[in-house]
Amino acid sequence: MVSRTRDKTEPSQADAFRVWAVMGQVNDGLVRIRDKEVRPLGVSAAQIALLQVLLTMHRRGMPARPSELSRWLYREHSTIMSLLSRMEKDGLVRLVRSSSGKRQVLVEATDKAREVTRLDMERTMAMQKVLGRLSVRERSQLESILEKLRKATFEELSEEPPYP
Repeated sequence: MVSRTRDKTEPSQADAFRVWAVMGQVNDGLVRIRDKEVRPLGVSAAQIALLQVLLTMHRRGMPARPSELSRWLYREHSTIMSLLSRMEKDGLVRLVRSSSGKRQVLVEATDKAREVTRLDMERTMAMQKVLGRLSVRERSQLESILEKLRKATFEELSEEPPYP
């Protein structure tokens, strides 16, 4: 077994676990808050996130395929397809299948989706309230730290989803 020299800045396993657990709880809590916040609009946090990415892609002139949505949202293709299927039934998206015989699918936002997204953007979001507990300096530091962790995470995975 090869001995590994420990970098002086590397945390102990216990320290790393505590940070991981806190980040997980914050993420899970924010998703729950977001679900509660958008429930009156008839959507979930996952659906509104997908709609935001979909509309961003449309604004940028990018074709919105399920595979691209999966990459942007960093979710499994099957998860996105299941979400899109429910959203199509709810009238939020249209799945336009290629007539060329290929299994190409483009995703289009409906007017209902645009309205739901507009209504969501008009409201004060809980995320603003949560982040409002930090000073401007602390928010800037947090963003910088999270970006650094994001980069390190995807370097470890040898992949990187696009950054919306």
